[in-house]
Amino acid sequence: MKIGARNFTRGLAIAIHSTIRLQIPSLLFCMNGQMENGAFLQRSMNGIRKSVEKLSSKGKMNDSVETVMDRFTTTTNLAEIKDADLVFEVIIENIEKKKGLYNRN
Repeated sequence: MKIGARNFTRGLAIAIHSTIRLQIPSLLFCMNGQMENGAFLQRSMNGIRKSVEKLSSKGKMNDSVETVMDRFTTTTNLAEIKDADLVFEVIIENIEKKKGLYNRN
């Protein structure tokens, strides 16, 4: 589970690795993902696909690209992450924005 789909970070790299190697589903949440017709989340998914395709072309994964991509889902609904076992928060380094996320119900 990763919060902050706009940034490609170590958290995203770990999510991709976990999704490929450990076959763990990953949910990407973006507070602004609904803006621009979901453009933020779509850009993130496009970037993930590109990374997965590159790994596949190098023979670094056993599953097909589509099998791996099917393990990723996206949401703009914060309530959907409440049962996550592990969360990577990668919001901009702005304390007020971080407080805003953590204070949501």
